[in-house]
Amino acid sequence: MARDAGAEIVVLPHPNLEAYLDEKAFPAHVRLASYARDDFQELVAEAGMVITDYSSNAFEAAIAGRAVLYYQFDRDNFYAGGHVYRKGYFDYEADGFGPVATDLDGALAEIAALAATGFSRPDLYEERARAAFAACDGTSCAKVVEAIEAGIVGRAGRRTSTNDK
Repeated sequence: MARDAGAEIVVLPHPNLEAYLDEKAFPAHVRLASYARDDFQELVAEAGMVITDYSSNAFEAAIAGRAVLYYQFDRDNFYAGGHVYRKGYFDYEADGFGPVATDLDGALAEIAALAATGFSRPDLYEERARAAFAACDGTSCAKVVEAIEAGIVGRAGRRTSTNDK
């Protein structure tokens, strides 16, 4: 699928797993990346899609406008206490930035569907990303300057209260 889509497969393992992986064990068409030698933000910015399990890296991908797939092959074990994670407010299926697949066939089907669209993010997930990052509208620098000029931040860089005026 990657070859047909003109895409490169890049695997960026969790830093705790890097020491256990041998680059030579990966097929020639798969590049093993590393947090130590690769720029994570650059990898995400250049990606067509990001496949993750439960990682907050999906937020980085979503804010960068990338398609996301959650591949949660171990979900039953993960939520049954097989991991330090405890379920919180974020529900991957209701709030996530891409589809959730729980088995290989489902993941491959989702990858194929995204590849067929040139890795365009489906409208549902585009809307979720826009809602989650509404303040990220390309005017952050202007907002900071405006806040400084309005006196919200004092000369020493500390926040001033309205009583200080």
